[in-house]
Amino acid sequence: RHGIDRALAHSRDGDDATAMEELLEADKLAPEAVRNHPIAHELVGAAVHRSRVVKGPIAAVAERLGIPI
Repeated sequence: RHGIDRALAHSRDGDDATAMEELLEADKLAPEAVRNHPIAHELVGAAVHRSRVVKGPIAAVAERLGIPI
């Protein structure tokens, strides 16, 4: 949960790349918690919405969490 909270803080600051890195790190520690958490899904959705082209860390997190983009 701590990694998700850190990702949320970065996302609120507009730093989607760091937010996605935090989600990836959290997913390595507790994949079942991150992949099923609604805030993680919302963070990816918000990053996709703000991004002109979905690639790099956003695409990696979406793929790892199983979120279609």
